[in-house]
Amino acid sequence: MPWLTAIPLLMAFAQEGTSVVPASLVRAIEARRAIVSGHMEWTLQRELLFPGRIFRFESRYAFSGDRLLKAWGDQDGWVDYNPLTQAPRHKFPLNYLVNSDGAWEHPETSVKATFWSTAPAASEESTISVLDELLDPRSVGLSPFGQSCFGVSKAFDADAERIALELHRALNKPAWEERRLGDRFEVVAKLYDGGEAHWFIDPQRGWSVERCTADGPGVGRTECTLELRELNGVWFPQEARYTRYGKLDVHFKVQSAEINKPDDPDRFSANEIGMEPGFNIAVQPRGGDAGGPRIWDGERMVSQEDWSAAMKRGEKTPGPTMQARRRGEHSKYMTPHQLDDWNKQHDAMHAVATSDEIQSAWLLYTTSTCERFALDDGQRQKAMDILADCQEQAGKVMGAIRDDLMRLQIDLSAARRKGDGEQTTDVQRRIQMKTQPIEDIYQKQLRPRLDELPTRQQREAAARRAESQPATQGAAR
Repeated sequence: MPWLTAIPLLMAFAQEGTSVVPASLVRAIEARRAIVSGHMEWTLQRELLFPGRIFRFESRYAFSGDRLLKAWGDQDGWVDYNPLTQAPRHKFPLNYLVNSDGAWEHPETSVKATFWSTAPAASEESTISVLDELLDPRSVGLSPFGQSCFGVSKAFDADAERIALELHRALNKPAWEERRLGDRFEVVAKLYDGGEAHWFIDPQRGWSVERCTADGPGVGRTECTLELRELNGVWFPQEARYTRYGKLDVHFKVQSAEINKPDDPDRFSANEIGMEPGFNIAVQPRGGDAGGPRIWDGERMVSQEDWSAAMKRGEKTPGPTMQARRRGEHSKYMTPHQLDDWNKQHDAMHAVATSDEIQSAWLLYTTSTCERFALDDGQRQKAMDILADCQEQAGKVMGAIRDDLMRLQIDLSAARRKGDGEQTTDVQRRIQMKTQPIEDIYQKQLRPRLDELPTRQQREAAARRAESQPATQGAAR
């Protein structure tokens, strides 16, 4: 049993009024830690907070301790509500992951994610940890309070002694008692305000909490009753009903579950929460600089510079979601209002992106020319001067056509969304006419001027390198 090595740190039977958490309650929590891998689909109804809303969730566990949570939303697809106004906020399913890298949060179909390198300490109030959102159903029924029924989720990363300390602090350092009720245990926490909390524990069913209650000036009158079920040798609540003053507060229900199977995964990567190559990662700083933006390359986080270099070498390409965004396609989870805002932003930014792409392509051609012909320092400086001159000319052209180009991009996006092929072709023709002077600068100035820089000897050496490259690559294989 997982608790046996840690229990000697506690008292087997707490004396009346002791400050030590009784061993039977710690065993009840330790027993939940027997769920080390698997998959669970469950629903949560917070009736007093969001009446009539039943939210769906999916939890997954890996043998390494990695865990995933997906929040699917309620019966109408809404994932988040304003708790004050009850107004729905968005329909993007939320994906959470904690693994050996850190903690992740990624909205479904988004091209951005948030990452915490480690879980922030409790004293770091300025930083919100994704762990605060990572509801863990293994903690359901261990507390009598419905609105904090996941309050001991972090205990699954701790040992029995730490769990006891956290319980003691969470209840504001109560006095503890433990009683035998036939073949069951009752644990009592005498609260600071004169109230009491009670846990009724059945050791015959894996030290499961069957019911817990709290009553007092500071906590009101609350109760949690559990319907237990055995899952692959582990007892777990099929349902948990929390009431407050006799009225339903929170209802938890397992829809399906498979746990502790030999073929369960050892660990989870960020790909499991929908991360694709090219996605942006906002790294949350902890006591210093976050180190700049990061990109997911399909295997790990890399810098923007490394990602751009890998794409230029043809080693990496953006994933399907990034490619869809570039085609002007949007997420299926967008509301009409969000879609309207997104279209306006996308159209307005496209013209700016066009200018950036031109500069990037011209720089790439210039640097590749320098490398291909192994230009010396003086020649490289001349190449960069040529590039700067051409970019300045192109910048003046772009400044003159920017407003017209932006309007044309908006017209093009509108034509594509309507499926108007004739209008799309016409707008594309007008865009090509507007940008032709920039293309002329590239074809008639930048390329010819750069091509004049290499000497005959440099050209011959480059040709020899090009001829020998396939044979060299073949030998390397």
